Amino acid sequence: MIRSGQTLVHSSTIWRVQFILVSGQVFVLDTAILTSLTAGPLFRKHIHSETKPPAGPRQAKNTSANAIDLGIEMLKSMPSTIQARLATATREVYWGSLTAEGLTSSAGDLMLKHGVKLAGEWSMLGILDAVPDPTDAYLAEIQNAITLATLGPMVGGIGVLAETLRPMIGRPTDAYGITPLLVFREIAARDCT
Repeated sequence: MIRSGQTLVHSSTIWRVQFILVSGQVFVLDTAILTSLTAGPLFRKHIHSETKPPAGPRQAKNTSANAIDLGIEMLKSMPSTIQARLATATREVYWGSLTAEGLTSSAGDLMLKHGVKLAGEWSMLGILDAVPDPTDAYLAEIQNAITLATLGPMVGGIGVLAETLRPMIGRPTDAYGITPLLVFREIAARDCT
């Protein structure tokens, strides 16, 4: 549902689309809540109890537990953001971050009122600034190798780590990236006569 400029090519960097208007279901998540949850031991216990260790040798089970602990530690150090995902009727997903200053109520209030899914159909006007990732695993390996070669082993390693973490706590691999300028829901006028 891209409506402005209408030129978008996934496999290259041709971009003419600047502003887009998309409509669908909106999900809002304040990652500050996740960060505060990870501070206590209950979150770690819950994640370990909900995650089934792989069948097989004890070493594989320990590796799974270590990966969970590493993920929780990384989550603690990530910046807190208010994330919005808009899912269209055609199953396209648009991901963007919102600022607390741009909301009329806090993200916590939205979550208490609606949960993570806001009621009704919403529209988002914004700047399209990322396309879904290529699904080819070989291409992803090449991109990681280029990152390492270009930035060096230390900084490149951080870049590869960021690419690994992004789909887990940021823009999903199958989602477009949008910088939201306006998020709104149409309201029908009441007949007051």
